Amino acid sequence: MAKKKSLAGFDEVAKDNDNTNDNVNIEDILGDQTPTKQLVGIYFEPDLAAALDRLSAGKRGAKSKLVNVAVREMLQSRGLL
Repeated sequence: MAKKKSLAGFDEVAKDNDNTNDNVNIEDILGDQTPTKQLVGIYFEPDLAAALDRLSAGKRGAKSKLVNVAVREMLQSRGLL
């Protein structure tokens, strides 16, 4: 008769020390998580928000890129950046 297979319970897995590594460093696992951009909340008037939505439909990050370019050009033209 074949042996019935079952999933290991938590106690069985917790007692298994063969696969543990006490020297694991979270920073090594996650790597450098320093963000290259900063989240800033901005409220847009409805017509501007709708236009941004149309321009960026289906394109991840398109709104941020568009707004960054527009604000950068305006700040540079005024000598603020």
